[in-house]
Amino acid sequence: MVSQIDMPISVGAVFEPPDRVRPVWFMWQGRRYVVTKVTYTWGRREGACRVQDFSVIAGANLYQISFYRDAMAWRLMAVDDEG
Repeated sequence: MVSQIDMPISVGAVFEPPDRVRPVWFMWQGRRYVVTKVTYTWGRREGACRVQDFSVIAGANLYQISFYRDAMAWRLMAVDDEG
């Protein structure tokens, strides 16, 4: 079941030239989740802000996390706990 979350999170990420970002782990509700696989990534805009979205696997669940490039901020958008 997919649950919509939309809340700020802390993310450990690798920034690779020229303009690539790869999330490695994220913190949510006091727990650290290690990203074992990035399954899909896509870009979009929210007004003037560039957003990079990631579908990632951490543990048995699939998460959607978003990186707001201009604000340098991350958000957890959704979790699918059916894997």
